Amino acid sequence: MDLENNKNIMTVAEVNEYIKNLVENDKNLNNIYVKGEISNFTNHNAGHFYFTVKDDKGSLRAVMFGGRSKLKFMPENGMKVILYGRISAYVPRGECQINCEDIEPDGVGSLYLAYEQLKAKLEGEGLFDPRA
Repeated sequence: MDLENNKNIMTVAEVNEYIKNLVENDKNLNNIYVKGEISNFTNHNAGHFYFTVKDDKGSLRAVMFGGRSKLKFMPENGMKVILYGRISAYVPRGECQINCEDIEPDGVGSLYLAYEQLKAKLEGEGLFDPRA
């Protein structure tokens, strides 16, 4: 290995930036639907959702900025979903992720799911208790 004369030595950040450029300029990855199950869901106090979507063969990190204001339901761990967005690369960690524009439950409509979640919340507060 001739390191002194090698002009192709790159830093980790340069490699990650190069990968980010490749991924984000691939038209097949700019408008993509991804199907999987939510895990490690975090509802950040700034209004963003961070989670992983997975299936039996892999996983992909996901983010939805301003998630609370865009969806009619609240995503949850274990929920099967279809994500719509674009694939990007996060340079500091060297990871690919999907930046979600929309999330739909897989198999259940979002309005029905929102209704069921609201109903469960109100039941938890005792609003349907006939003794109250």
